[in-house]
This record gives sequence, structure tokens and C-alpha cells, in this order.
Amino acid sequence: DAFVARQWTERAAAGGHPRAMHDLGVYNARGDTAPADDAAAFRWFRQAAGYDIADSQFNLGVLYQEGRGVTADTSEALFWFLLAARQGDASATERAATLEAELTPMQAAQARARAEDFQARPDPFAPRTAPMNPG
Repeated sequence: DAFVARQWTERAAAGGHPRAMHDLGVYNARGDTAPADDAAAFRWFRQAAGYDIADSQFNLGVLYQEGRGVTADTSEALFWFLLAARQGDASATERAATLEAELTPMQAAQARARAEDFQARPDPFAPRTAPMNPG
């Protein structure tokens, strides 16, 4: 049941689960089980991207590039595509290269510097390793 699945996803996202945040962004972007809401999709993707969810970073790049749910901003789109690209997303790499050609060298350099400095928040739901027994 798609409606029940969305309700559980909403609960998990509200509870701070990064992957659920991404999934809720997808629900909002596609209009699954409710009308599409690009602004809500942007908010959920932005939260998940802060936890280094590559798919959310890519989707933010698309939203910034297309001006969906947020004002179009090529430099900001490049930043998010660069983050997704450094995790191996080939489509993000291609889009980043295309956008760099549209920006001034300074704008591209600033986006690259921001991407290099990006520090993801730790995922509170990631498995933790047990400390090693010293003896």
C-alpha cells in the first residue's frame, strides 16, 4: 500500500533517518500518493544531502539547474553535482562538466572549493563498529 509506505517514510524522515529523507523527497518530486511539491522535495533532498546521500545531492543539482522548488542557480547546481560525482555518480560527473562550461572560471573554482570543503553530517543510523578489545 503506497499510502502506508509514504506514512512510514514520513515518520522515519521526521525521526532523522537520512535515507527516508531522500525517499520522501522522491515522493514529493514525483507526486506519488499526493500532489507533486517541488519545494518540499527540495527541503527533504537538502536534509539528506547533508548526510552525504549521493542521490539527494544529484537531485539537488537537478532542482537548482531547472529552478524547481528553488531559484535556478548554475553555481549551486554545480556544487551539488560535484558532491555526487565524487561518490562515483557518472551522470553527475557529466552534468558538472557541462555546467562548468557555462560558468566563469571564478564561479567554477568557488563551487569546486566548496565541494572540497564539504563535510557530511554523521548518519545517526549507520552501523557502528564495536571498539576493539585491547587484551
